[in-house]
Amino acid sequence: MPSGIGLQGRAGPAYLRCRGMGVDWVPARVRDGVDENVLEELLREQARIFTTAYVGEDLLTVRPDASLDEDEARKRMIRASDRLQEVLEVFWDWNPPWRVYVITANWRFPPEWRDAAWSGLSPAAAREALTRWRHWYEGCLSGRYEHYLRRLRTWELARHVAGLQKELVGKAVASLDTDNRKTRRPEFRKLRHQVFELPDPPRIPLPGSVPADGEDLPSPGQDEHWEMLVAHMKRLKEIYHPFSRAGGYGMMWPEWVKEEEPERADPWLEEFFQWLQPLVEEGYALYLW
Repeated sequence: MPSGIGLQGRAGPAYLRCRGMGVDWVPARVRDGVDENVLEELLREQARIFTTAYVGEDLLTVRPDASLDEDEARKRMIRASDRLQEVLEVFWDWNPPWRVYVITANWRFPPEWRDAAWSGLSPAAAREALTRWRHWYEGCLSGRYEHYLRRLRTWELARHVAGLQKELVGKAVASLDTDNRKTRRPEFRKLRHQVFELPDPPRIPLPGSVPADGEDLPSPGQDEHWEMLVAHMKRLKEIYHPFSRAGGYGMMWPEWVKEEEPERADPWLEEFFQWLQPLVEEGYALYLW
């Protein structure tokens, strides 16, 4: 076990099956005699089933396996996990494991990489991923991928803006069937009309292929897309709070949905790299838990 990482508590396979608080990577050792190709195939199968059962429409660039419904996927998830535990020695009581959201929910990374991170990793895959993630992060900090990151930031922000507008319109539609003191007020009805008059959110394309070093180039329309999105976001925000207040909905505009770019530096990500480095050096796999 790498120095500086201890063990505490005990949680086993039964805990995996009832656990719903988050998704972690847990260190694991490949058992003696296990064929690497067999391990990789089992990890791919678990990831395919997991994304269908638990990630679903939150996937960014791919769609869940349409051949599986959620109930069947959850049953198969248990079987796939059991098979993986036959080839991996999983350290259930490793403290701490690490949330996969450090990659899957991190706007700095290409969406394809974020989708792919909903998976366990073989020792070789963990080594490759750490090298790739760390190189990309260093490039983000140094300004190596400015054009791509601008498109990525526009696309990511547009997703959140569209979600907020969908929530707002949903409340407005539901209020048509609600007759109370608040919905009868002229102020509320005027704001509801303004919600219905909002144009659709801008359709922002994916940022494109991940650029190699030295190949980060602007794409046609990337500045116009940003300006269009910011203008729409400002208009939506002007209506969002007054409508929520008038209807008593208590909706809050998320602080990260803003024109200003978040900090490029990510201390949590840097801690994750420090956690993963010794595991990679000692040949551990990561089990999706």
